[in-house]
Formats: sequence, structure tokens, C-alpha cells
Amino acid sequence: TNVYGSVAKQYLWMTLGNIFDTLDELLDLGELIGQTAGRAHCSEYQAYTAFYERKILPVPTIVVNCGWCCDQGAEVEELCRRLYGYDVTYLDGTNDWEWGSWPNMDERAVEYNANSIKTSVARVKEATGLDITAEIYKTALGEVAQITFGHKTLIDMVSKADPQPISQGDVGLGKLIQGAGTRYPREVIKGINTLIRETKKRIDAGIGVVPKGAPRVYCQTRVLVDQKPMRAIESLGIAIPRMFVDDVHPYEAQPTSYPDDHWKALVEFCFRKPQMSSAEGVLRYWEWVANDQKVDGIIMMHPISCRPFCSPTFMGKDYLEKKTGLPILLVEMDGYDTRNYSAGQIKTRIESFAEVLKANKKMASESN
Repeated sequence: TNVYGSVAKQYLWMTLGNIFDTLDELLDLGELIGQTAGRAHCSEYQAYTAFYERKILPVPTIVVNCGWCCDQGAEVEELCRRLYGYDVTYLDGTNDWEWGSWPNMDERAVEYNANSIKTSVARVKEATGLDITAEIYKTALGEVAQITFGHKTLIDMVSKADPQPISQGDVGLGKLIQGAGTRYPREVIKGINTLIRETKKRIDAGIGVVPKGAPRVYCQTRVLVDQKPMRAIESLGIAIPRMFVDDVHPYEAQPTSYPDDHWKALVEFCFRKPQMSSAEGVLRYWEWVANDQKVDGIIMMHPISCRPFCSPTFMGKDYLEKKTGLPILLVEMDGYDTRNYSAGQIKTRIESFAEVLKANKKMASESN
């Protein structure tokens, strides 16, 4: 049996949004299919529903979705299952973490989550004949590791250089491909290596997208379907050494506690990744990046329609102000919808903050 597996919706919004700029009409359509405008529905899933309705996305045999950290994914998948007629299996987990637990999970949570994966793997095999063996898992993990290492090399080059050599708009697509999966891992790795070489040339030539010595800002969330907002922020004379959860926290590199069970090891690894763990993990990651990168300020991009990131962002502003003492700006945005959050609007909301950071940096240099 020939089986094609893909994180299809991510491919589509990456391409239609970032490259062709044609996502808005699909969001309009998704709002008419059970996800009314103005009710904080996830724009990613509004687009996902429209992909089926427009027959852009072929109806699959089976979908693996996750109801772990966001209820909307599972709810919309059930809607689409009934409308378009396919099978669904869900990954599930536990969210009752205690503060102080990150980066470790208790054995009960590991068992529950790993069994959820094993159940879904069995469902996929039953529906398609594809058995996701340990060998397949190992091969895929090796490809992801190479892509991740390449991206890590790139962002380290960008963050250490002054002036910042390339835009975060250029860095962003490389980050997104890590989560999309791909039929073309060799080509992706080759593309990232090409970008690394071109970035090195710009660093050696002293070429930058912002002035040398520009204030450094950490933005904790990306606009995923449009790279123009990042370029707009940089046009204000602000360097962005890090965005989102691009970097690898030292906790993520710890050896697994489950070397003999790759599904348990995967669960543990995922929990150590800040965007997949607890609110504590996310907040402590943001604090670590701000200190590690010695930034002058933080822009908290508040995704109002995103369940997993909405609350931590509000919590994060208060937490980071107390922990770092840095100036912090909270800016409303949406990761998948720029109809009401365009690059121009985001730039306007950040202009005054940029001037404050420049003034702070100038006063600090004069006092020294």
C-alpha cells in the first residue's frame, strides 16, 4: 500500500500565506463553517476547514490529531469528520502539572501519553497498512535532527552578529519546516545550508538589516503565515536575535530517562520543549532566552484566539517584568490571520516602544 502522510494544513498555510498571500479568502470561508467570526476561534482551523470545503486538501483515510493542549483542534476535527467523511484518531495527554515539575514528567503522565501514541499508531496501521516501526521512527528522527541542527546553527549566527545580518522573516520559514514534516528532507537540509553560507557572507561583509548597535528585542511569538510583520519591526531599527521558541533550551538536550522505549522517550522530549509543556515551561524558557541573549526589551505578541498561548502570554508579561526588569510591550496579534493584524498595524503599535528602547540604550552608553 502506498501511504502518504503529511501535516497537510501546515504545508498549505505556510505556502498560501507566506508565498502566495491568498489565505484571507479561505479564512472568510472557514468562518462560515461552524467557526463564526469574532468568537475567538482558531484561525488555523478556520483555514483547515476551508481546505476541505474547496477540495484543496484531499479527503484522507485517517487523521491523527491532538486534543492535548487545545480543545479546538479536536472539536474542529470532529466537525470535519462528519462533514467530509474520514476516520480520526487522537493523541491525548494530561495537563495537571505542578509548578516546579518542568522539565520532568511523572511516570503516570508518561505512561498515559505514550499509550495514546501507541493506540493511534495501531489505528493508522489498521486503516492504511502502514506500521510505524522503530526503524522508521529512528530514520525520521535523524532527519529532523539534521534540520534542527542546521536551523540552530543559523539562529546562533544571526544572534551573535552585529549588525543583524538577515531578517527574522528569512529565518522563519526554516523554523516552520521543522514542524511540518517533509517528503524532501535532503532538499530542506540543502536549503538551510545554503542560507547559512549566504548569511556568513553578509556577516563577513558587515551587511545588516538593522543599524549596528541597535537595541535587541526578544519576540516570543511569530506571525506564522506572513513574514512582513517581522520585517516591519526590524524597519524600526530593532534587532531581533531570537523569536518564538526557535532556540533549544539546555533542558531539551538532557538524556532520556526511557532509552528502551522510543514512544516514552518521545513524550518526555516533547514535554521538555517549552511550547509543548506547561505554562511554567514556557515562562521559564522566555526568561532564559531574555537573559541568554542579553536583550534590551521584550515584545509579547498576544495571540488572542490561541488557547495554548493566550494565557501564558498575559502571565508572561507580569512574570518577566519581575524576573528581568526589562521593558515589555504586549501586542495583540494572530499567528494565522493578518486581516486585522497587518504588518502596518503591528509596526504602528511598536513604534513608540522602539523609540523608548533606543533612548534607553543611548542613555546607558552615555553613562558609561
